[in-house]
Amino acid sequence: VSPSDLRELLLPHPGRDTNQINPGQLAYIGDALYDLMVRARYVWPNMRGPDLHNKVVSVCRAETQSTLHGLLVGNDSTFSLDAKDKSILTRGRNAGCGNNGRGRGRSGRGGAEKDVGAMQDSTALEALLGYL
Repeated sequence: VSPSDLRELLLPHPGRDTNQINPGQLAYIGDALYDLMVRARYVWPNMRGPDLHNKVVSVCRAETQSTLHGLLVGNDSTFSLDAKDKSILTRGRNAGCGNNGRGRGRSGRGGAEKDVGAMQDSTALEALLGYL
């Protein structure tokens, strides 16, 4: 692998147009990015492997991401989202209907509607991260 091959792999595709990418694909990228950011955040202070894993899993749950989504779009939010950001959130939320194989099905602690809503919110958040 040459340096130019590595550069091509790591840089965004030059013809990329986020309007051409479906929200599920944006969420796929956003999910990986969110997971990496959470892992990087909690690797310090030095935690034992199982404790680190449990912390990361708890923060990467759909319910936690749904709470973060609410903080982004709530009436008292300090975040300013432009029209494009809001559009991506809406597209991502509409794409996040049901369990898509990522192990985020019913938790047994609430109704199916609550879980679907959390999944939609988390997919919206991940789509926004994938877009950014």
